[in-house]
Amino acid sequence: DLHSFPTRRSSDLLPIAAGTQKERERTLFWRHRNTITAVRHGDWKLVRDSNYDLLFHIAKDEGERRDLALQNPEKLAELQQLLANWEKEMAAAKPPWQVL
Repeated sequence: DLHSFPTRRSSDLLPIAAGTQKERERTLFWRHRNTITAVRHGDWKLVRDSNYDLLFHIAKDEGERRDLALQNPEKLAELQQLLANWEKEMAAAKPPWQVL
């Protein structure tokens, strides 16, 4: 039942594109084929491939070539917690589709 799935807030991007409003910081989550999950928060991105976590500072490393997990344990833990919270929310919501 789609009505039981949690709704998400949407944003009007026109004022941002027109330059009349600053872009708001937001956290983005995604999953690919149930093996790779990721979270982007500010300039940082955590990618979890199976059980291995990679941390990138994408403002300085757009190609995501330099894993900074060992050098930034606090930022790694912060993004891991964000991802864990999202995973719990998605599991509780029981979306009405099956991820392949």
